[in-house]
Amino acid sequence: MKPGRIPLWLKVVYTGFVAVLVPYYWRTYGPVNFLWFCDIALLVTLAALWLESPLLFSMQTVLALVLLPICFFFLPPPPHSAANPTAAVNLNWVYGPGEDVMQTWMAPWKYLVLQMVIWTVVIYLPTHLALRRWAPAPMACAAANRLAEAPETV
Repeated sequence: MKPGRIPLWLKVVYTGFVAVLVPYYWRTYGPVNFLWFCDIALLVTLAALWLESPLLFSMQTVLALVLLPICFFFLPPPPHSAANPTAAVNLNWVYGPGEDVMQTWMAPWKYLVLQMVIWTVVIYLPTHLALRRWAPAPMACAAANRLAEAPETV
């Protein structure tokens, strides 16, 4: 078995961080809190680190495109109800920034579509392109190493 590309110390430190954070968040905010992008990314990143899976690291875009409509159609919009003032509302800010009021400058469904486009085009695509340039795939690295080690022929 070949050694991993991700250092063991990073995996252990990140796992310790998640092991402390998740129970605290569960107790403080409840299980619905784990529908926020940042919390899902936290857990997916943990699995991706240990499995060293490029697929898991890169599936955040697909996750966003699935999760945003779920938050929009199945979870309550702001403001909090008087009956349950601590309930999670406006998860992932699908109704506008903040938890107190909905944005009013465009139709809610248009805001959702705009948010899905912005997450994909402004956040995920540039990150993907930058990482692809700075951290080439293992196969590309191996091919480049073979070329560098090959004897020169004139």
